Amino acid sequence: MRHKKLLTIALTAAIFLTGCSGVQGSGQTVTPLPYGTEFNALGTPIIKETPVPTDTPKPTATSTPTNTPKPTATKKPTNTPKPTATKKPTSTPKPTNTPTPIPDPNGVPEWREMLSQMGTGWNLGNTLDAKDATWFTDEMKYETAWVGEPKVSQKMIDTVAEAGFTTIRVPVSWHNHVTKTVREDGSSYYRISEKWMKRVHEIVDYCYNAGLFVILNIHHDDADAYYVYPDSAHEAESMNYVVSIWEQIATEFGDYDYHLIFETLNEPRLVGASEWNPGAADAREAQKYINRYNQAAVFTIRTTEGAYNGVRYIGCPGYAASMWSLDGFELPQDPSGLEGRIMASVHAYTPYNFATAKETSFNSSVKNEVDGVFNMIKNKLLSKNIPAYIGEWGVYAEKNNYDARMKYVDYYISSSYKVKDSSGTQIRIPMIIWDNNQYATGNESYGILNRKNNTWFEDEFVKAIVNAGK
Repeated sequence: MRHKKLLTIALTAAIFLTGCSGVQGSGQTVTPLPYGTEFNALGTPIIKETPVPTDTPKPTATSTPTNTPKPTATKKPTNTPKPTATKKPTSTPKPTNTPTPIPDPNGVPEWREMLSQMGTGWNLGNTLDAKDATWFTDEMKYETAWVGEPKVSQKMIDTVAEAGFTTIRVPVSWHNHVTKTVREDGSSYYRISEKWMKRVHEIVDYCYNAGLFVILNIHHDDADAYYVYPDSAHEAESMNYVVSIWEQIATEFGDYDYHLIFETLNEPRLVGASEWNPGAADAREAQKYINRYNQAAVFTIRTTEGAYNGVRYIGCPGYAASMWSLDGFELPQDPSGLEGRIMASVHAYTPYNFATAKETSFNSSVKNEVDGVFNMIKNKLLSKNIPAYIGEWGVYAEKNNYDARMKYVDYYISSSYKVKDSSGTQIRIPMIIWDNNQYATGNESYGILNRKNNTWFEDEFVKAIVNAGK
């Protein structure tokens, strides 16, 4: 690995920001709002509870599955020609209103086609992203800390693919699996456990075996002041962490083709009163640091050896991955020089009260909120030829909202391929539903796959999701 370049990469990435092409803001002054404030499609603030899982209970004892089939041996692609695209151009063109795609010698799809191929996806939630399970001494047990047994298997991933999903997002929290290492020159980096990286690699291979697109990220490491935190006091160490982790991930998976997408961060934000309020003054200031961390990750990936690192797609979020942070979001400069290879990652549990089953009627108000999601994505991103995907969405599974949920998923997903870019070309926005393995519990009930027997809790609901995306 190229650890000696970590500091250089971080500094160069910071310099790179000078020329970043940003999403233009409204120019209006935003008054800080209380904790938990969200906005509807018309920009009116609404009060909500934090959607972050809290006080995750210890799992009850469950038996370890037997005879889980081992994945077929899928090694890293070999003899894949390295990209000929120059990795460090002297200047990077900003997005323009007239698309001018540059042919990619590696055969990677142009961004509009890429979004279409990604289609409808599923999140392997609360699994590799489980964190701070201090009741375990074995780091490998973190995989089941929040969801219980069984562990992820090839059969589980095959079930997702067979249902018709085409993308799987694999959230990964790394900070419980790193060792801060000091090099001979006195500098430091965060070294990922070989055992943990091997397990992540194995699950990525499960997804490749099933023919799926894969999104791999840094997940809950971006909501902790000790790892990635968007303020001046933590900038240097956060930059070090981002560069350390992405250099190792990019090295591990550098020869995996364009079906593997790297997502720089999950929902980077401040912890406290403004945590879920991207319009607050301190949150807007935090966005500046998030832009720098995104840029550092992009530069690290692009300059790490690997056949596809120079050209692969990379997703980047704004503050808390909220669409309401897009005025301050800056698209990172891309050393590849290829249009559209940097995508905006947006999360949209919309409308919030419907998504959490506090309101159970699918009505015109819900439709208007959904319309607002795609109008925002169109106006802030697609109109500037910036590709985007919705990395998380969902609605609580409750018995009294089944019919409403069925109508909701049909409207939400079918709306995702009716938006257009600056040239009037119709674009399909990939929709990746959140699944935390919690079904009808009244507590973050986003589960749709029964992992104990690899069946769906509600077959017709899953069919509605998949069919709406066809």
